Amino acid sequence: MAAPTSPLATLERCFTSLTAGPDPLAIDGRALRHGLPPRPIPLDERRRLLHQLSPQARAATVNELVHHARTGSPAWLVGLAGVLLPGLRRLAAQHPKVTDTTTAEAQALTWFRTTLAAQGAAADQRIEWLLERTCSTQTQVRHPDGQRHVINSTAACLPATCP
Repeated sequence: MAAPTSPLATLERCFTSLTAGPDPLAIDGRALRHGLPPRPIPLDERRRLLHQLSPQARAATVNELVHHARTGSPAWLVGLAGVLLPGLRRLAAQHPKVTDTTTAEAQALTWFRTTLAAQGAAADQRIEWLLERTCSTQTQVRHPDGQRHVINSTAACLPATCP
């Protein structure tokens, strides 16, 4: 069986690689506080538990990742995108004019990179919007028949921050 080749599948593989092993890409819960455990928190764990965090802890986590992605190694860019991957998938699935999944995913990643490269309040609001999409409880998926279907996610979302 061939490895998945879509842009978001490639991102997922890269993210998994960065968060595996004895020294995974992690953020320091001690520095972020907001009820996070006082230890290094691997980003795959952070993504799994993101929807369970308080709005303040979510924002602190993503703000820290944005800072690292803008100023650190490219691994942090992949780490941030990997944490926000559920939102990127939703963004790609909801593209109104693109029926090709690969193109929709590439456009979602281009939007993400452009947003991250920008500075200021508007860029920060776009990242917050993507965080909300990441935590939302419904998504649209594109099936091979070309139709879009709404499915419910198993992720619980805090009412204060998600639609």
